[in-house]
Amino acid sequence: MAIFSHDFEFFSYPTSKGLPVQDIVQHAESIEAMVSKYSAGLDDNNDDSLNSPTSSCSTRKPSAVNEIVLLTGSTGNLGCYILASLLSKDHVRRVYTFNRKSTDRNIMDRHKAQFEDKELNVALLSSPKLVHLEGDVTLPGLGLSEKVITNLQQELTAIIHNAWNSNFSSPLSSFEHHIKGTRALIDLARSSSRRNAIRFLFTSSITMTQNWDESQGPYPETLVMDAMTAVGGGYGESKYVAERILAKSGLEVISLRIGQICGGEPNGAWKSVEWFPICVKACWYLGAIFVPSHETNWMTMDSTSDIVLEIVFHKDPLPFAANLTHPRPVSSAFILHAVRDALIQELGHGLSPESLRQVSVKEWIDMLERSAITHNAEPRNISRLLSKIIFKLPSFVTLDISNAIKLSERMRTLEPIDARLVSKWVKFWIASGDLGQSGFCEDRSRAHL
Repeated sequence: MAIFSHDFEFFSYPTSKGLPVQDIVQHAESIEAMVSKYSAGLDDNNDDSLNSPTSSCSTRKPSAVNEIVLLTGSTGNLGCYILASLLSKDHVRRVYTFNRKSTDRNIMDRHKAQFEDKELNVALLSSPKLVHLEGDVTLPGLGLSEKVITNLQQELTAIIHNAWNSNFSSPLSSFEHHIKGTRALIDLARSSSRRNAIRFLFTSSITMTQNWDESQGPYPETLVMDAMTAVGGGYGESKYVAERILAKSGLEVISLRIGQICGGEPNGAWKSVEWFPICVKACWYLGAIFVPSHETNWMTMDSTSDIVLEIVFHKDPLPFAANLTHPRPVSSAFILHAVRDALIQELGHGLSPESLRQVSVKEWIDMLERSAITHNAEPRNISRLLSKIIFKLPSFVTLDISNAIKLSERMRTLEPIDARLVSKWVKFWIASGDLGQSGFCEDRSRAHL
């Protein structure tokens, strides 16, 4: 059964709920130890100063004609959108991409594949503005030549740190190389005689809010010093660690805590190995959709990229943090019904709403598990992960998004997710061969158990 045969990048969002108090304390201690290890020698800023704009000592002039940007993670999903946007900006003179070297494909081919997948303008990759760098954050000088480091020190006006492994079930220790890389980028900026002219934007995650006590109100757009609030999955904990280290850097920093990103313009591209496409694939196979009761505040990749650039090039001093989730959420029922309508429209085969009947979340997971057993899959693994996805999503905390709205025109004018966009997701998954395969259609009758 194809649906159970892939290695999935699950958004299983482990949380601290159910952990013994002793384990929560141990997690917090591990977080603090990692912060101490990688902030050694940095400025020990008072956290109160980070509740207001951080650039009182900044001498940079945002949106000048000579913006020169170092972008990490440019071969990733969001990263390629950011790269395309940077290359299309007249006021950006040069873009350095920094990525790990791959043994499979050269750096140009990796970027081209992402641009083609998302129907971005591949011609931008031939821009004379673009300089590809490949290195290793664990090596001295990022594994780059002394000449390249000198050029970066002399030229950079902004660093957009977007490289992070999206593994949501690994412990904090597995992200240490990313934290080490963050410190290496901090040291690069600090070693420049122009350090006060370099703006550092970090793409963080709302998963770092995973143990926030909502009785204290929405999660603030400030530095939160209590490591207990970040306890849960290692991914969110590592983002919190990086944020704490950046707070001590003495640089002009803004951390963008980004929520769920979905497929956007122009073609709705959304990797089929992520949690929601997997759920849609399972709905198609089972002949049933589930409808959680919570709202969906996802941001598209293109809008998130636009917001990142609006903020990094903002003319005013920046606050330390901004939370990015959609200011106009829609119901999950709307999303799932739009998916069902798009599946019926695109796949036909005599389908009707009754062919994809609505069931409760619990019933849907039971159906999935029974179907996995029938096909000799590992049902406990997949249903456990999917159940975490569905039941944990509503548990995310409410976020204050005031800073994001103030800093970004795009954020202020975002339209809600609509059926047209959902249809683009479905068309992309079908075109990619991830929906509507004959094997699924033939087996679907067996899913109605």
